[in-house]
Amino acid sequence: LLAYLLTLNPAWRNHPIRLVFSVPEGSDAAKAEEQLTKLTTAARVKARLELISGGEPLAEMRRRSQGAALVLMGFEPPPEDGEIEALEQIRADIGDLPRVILVNSAGGISLVA
Repeated sequence: LLAYLLTLNPAWRNHPIRLVFSVPEGSDAAKAEEQLTKLTTAARVKARLELISGGEPLAEMRRRSQGAALVLMGFEPPPEDGEIEALEQIRADIGDLPRVILVNSAGGISLVA
């Protein structure tokens, strides 16, 4: 949704949205693609889906996102006593991507309900 809202701004209007999603090895990639298609349709977001399976998903996501104007990356807030370790992990996850916004879902919202 945040990516879609950015496309409403004239400066971002012509930037396509790619949804790069990691599917655990052994999972049904076709089912994951179907669910993501339903989600983007329900949210009325036009996005190109790119599924990653196996290997090192974070490294592959970083590789595929090197030329992106902006990367929106999900994250979980750390426990109160683990902020420093979480920050170090986030820095490692982001690697050398140029522009990243970390997003934490509020949860509990269904776009397909």
